[in-house]
Amino acid sequence: MIREEYVTVIRMQASMEFKLPAQVKKKGKWFISSCNLLDVHSQGHTREQAERNLQDALATFLLSCYERGTLEVVLREANLELT
Repeated sequence: MIREEYVTVIRMQASMEFKLPAQVKKKGKWFISSCNLLDVHSQGHTREQAERNLQDALATFLLSCYERGTLEVVLREANLELT
């Protein structure tokens, strides 16, 4: 007798969009990008690279908060709302 087993795979995709205050400053050969509201920072060789790197860092930070179940707390402490 052959027994067939099925595994159910659920894939979910979520999307969030935030407009967050950020600044980029040149320091030596680097551009330093910061979102002080969430205490997330990055850098790059160009202003554009620093901005992209900050966006990646923010996305990684927010996803990590979501996965750990702390996103609402982090947003509340920054006076932001998840709608």
